[in-house]
Amino acid sequence: MSDSTTFIVKYDISGNLSVDSYLPHNMRQL
Repeated sequence: MSDSTTFIVKYDISGNLSVDSYLPHNMRQL
């Protein structure tokens, strides 16, 4: 589950919306 927190932090730094951070990492990759 650690990966979940990691990718959320990365998206937060990127400036993406919090909602996007909650989406699965796979969806963001597509």
